[in-house]
Amino acid sequence: ALAWNPAEPYTSPPFEVGASGSSCTKKLRTEKFDVHLDGGFKMSLELTDSMGFPDPDPELSRKFYDTVMEACNKPLNAIIWLHKAERDDHLIFQRLKVLLRELNRAAPPIFLIINGTETYQTGFMSAGIDVEAKKEKDRKAHEDIGWTLADAAGVSVTKVIAGADMSDLAGIVKRDLVVALAGTMPKTSNIKTLTDIEGDMKQCKTELDKEKC
Repeated sequence: ALAWNPAEPYTSPPFEVGASGSSCTKKLRTEKFDVHLDGGFKMSLELTDSMGFPDPDPELSRKFYDTVMEACNKPLNAIIWLHKAERDDHLIFQRLKVLLRELNRAAPPIFLIINGTETYQTGFMSAGIDVEAKKEKDRKAHEDIGWTLADAAGVSVTKVIAGADMSDLAGIVKRDLVVALAGTMPKTSNIKTLTDIEGDMKQCKTELDKEKC
């Protein structure tokens, strides 16, 4: 949706989009493209698409976590966290808080995008429902979901950008993200991978043993 150009509506998106319960992204992929907004505004971006975490396949979660965190340590203007507008997996993120709070070591800002998947049928109009007012209400509810998710994960996000439906990704969400990215500078981070964390834990255990001797 970020790369969608209204002047070329049938151009294929640079990244694969999944519609099933399994992760469609199995490795990092970086693409350069221009982001177009109404009025002819254009911003050139280099975006790295990463594997989702936690992955639906538990066996891949550890590997993906380390790969994603290593990517986050490279010079970046921002880290974009994309999540659906749902609360079903918030408990999972809460259980992974010890790992996810490592993202608080990130130097660039973290923008949490809540992807709304609501459907607004034409029947709303005949029923006398103000569709735009309903969308705005849903966006606010989805923003609240975002802040609740960030709190559950223990991650301090800079901004939550919420959409009501899929069309918002190419509209309001894209516009707000471009505004948020304006003026940012590439920054490197020192986020620990799971391998790093396990090494620290082993070292602490060794030091405690030394103190007991």
